[in-house]
Amino acid sequence: MAQRPIIPGWSTPNLNKPEEYSSEFVQDGKRYAVVVNASTGQRQLYFVSPGILGINSRSLLQTTNADGSIVPPNQQTQRNLDDFKRTQGGNEALKKAQNTSKRQALFVIEKASTPEEKEQLKETKEYKSGSNTEEQDPGIDPGKIIEFDTEDISKKTPIEVGTVITYPDDIKSNQQDRIKFTAVSLTKRTIKNPLEYKSVGGNVYVSIQGPISDSNVVGWGDSKLSPTDAVLFDVASGLIDGDTSNAEGSVKKELSQLKGNITNLTASKAANNPDLFTRATQQVFNPSLELIFKEPKLRQFAFSFKMSARNDTEAENIKKIIKYFKYHMAVKGKSGDLFLKAPDVFWIEYQKGTGETHESLNLIAPGKIKRKACALQTFNVNYTPLGTYMTYDDEKCTMVQYDLQFAFSEITPLYQSDYEDELVEDHSIGY
Repeated sequence: MAQRPIIPGWSTPNLNKPEEYSSEFVQDGKRYAVVVNASTGQRQLYFVSPGILGINSRSLLQTTNADGSIVPPNQQTQRNLDDFKRTQGGNEALKKAQNTSKRQALFVIEKASTPEEKEQLKETKEYKSGSNTEEQDPGIDPGKIIEFDTEDISKKTPIEVGTVITYPDDIKSNQQDRIKFTAVSLTKRTIKNPLEYKSVGGNVYVSIQGPISDSNVVGWGDSKLSPTDAVLFDVASGLIDGDTSNAEGSVKKELSQLKGNITNLTASKAANNPDLFTRATQQVFNPSLELIFKEPKLRQFAFSFKMSARNDTEAENIKKIIKYFKYHMAVKGKSGDLFLKAPDVFWIEYQKGTGETHESLNLIAPGKIKRKACALQTFNVNYTPLGTYMTYDDEKCTMVQYDLQFAFSEITPLYQSDYEDELVEDHSIGY
């Protein structure tokens, strides 16, 4: 079967199901996502809800077959549906979203289904009315979201959007566990937070190689509180609240503890040497030392892949992969430009050989959660990892082995709310 076409504004996130297309739309101020199977006509409708700090999450509402029947929901989907009806406008809002998702499905079928599939789908109850080539319902509200134009570079990027490069080349047929990389560019955001990235390059799949580790870090640090600062805080709080009783008590307590030490303290101050006070009294001021939360931290991810070509296809794929990462991590612009644009970033996901998310390894930045992405900060290639210069006897003199080393950093830190996403909530480890 011929390769499925690229549809602007739609992504194909599942390697094993290239016939599945995903996109989002806004209607009556509410954001939805729809996944359409161009082969079977089945579609899934999601409600996209804003979370803490503008971070969105998807909740599956309904799955509809081409014959118009609704797939019986599991417990989680039923809870999502009940909550949506209760808080977002009941059956009327759901019906409008269903109608829009159907128009979206008709558009995908028109663009991506084979002639045979179209004929079969047009005979079903759900799609008997024929196709609709409108890309967007005129009644859809675009919403108040900052959007960025994403340059169409699909013909210039080393790996075109919608295509797949693998190492080794038989990774799919052998069902090897792998890491999926997808180059993406920011398309929507609020002032404070990225909301959505869009694929601007094909997918790269590399078999998992060790070592594999992750490190979740939170910024904690020492905090010291001097007696003077503590008194000043109590005094300031009392003045603001209009109740100075606590401040007066704090001052009296500190003065009472100073009795008997004023002479030595004053002498050490006069000598400008606080150690003299300790020598004379064997005492120090209590620093009230405490470890306190300072700030969130960004996770760092390092990967190392050794690649040796076994045939001409793998030789070409290795070189395409190297160029792919070098191209997308490069700053956009040219010498003399007044402004430069940020490089592309990446969705990264561990997958099982079946193409499903690996549940025994941590999540990084899966494309199913479109606001998460990682920046490639350092990319090193060792062309002679064996310590000597050796090439194959092919036209391009392919190196016998390549050693690729990556240093990624996530773009936004993790919050507890991130674990409430449907994908993460059902994942054994999470982030």
